[in-house]
Amino acid sequence: MLLRNEYKEDLKSWIRETPDDVFLTEGLAKKKVLADEEIIDRLWVVYQKDIEDYECDEWWAYQDSLNEIFGIDFDARQLFADPHE
Repeated sequence: MLLRNEYKEDLKSWIRETPDDVFLTEGLAKKKVLADEEIIDRLWVVYQKDIEDYECDEWWAYQDSLNEIFGIDFDARQLFADPHE
């Protein structure tokens, strides 16, 4: 799979729009997540693969990437609404 930067930028946008509490539930700081390129790259792979290979929408792919990488197992819609709706 060829990684495309637009997916990475979309992912970072999702992270910025996510309330800090979502990350704090796992002892994470959103600013540190955004600053860590290794973590961003791992999230990016899952996010893009979900969209391209499994035809998931961006919202679901974002939630899945948080679950895969950080173990954040939640119904994000209970914590915050999809900002793109």
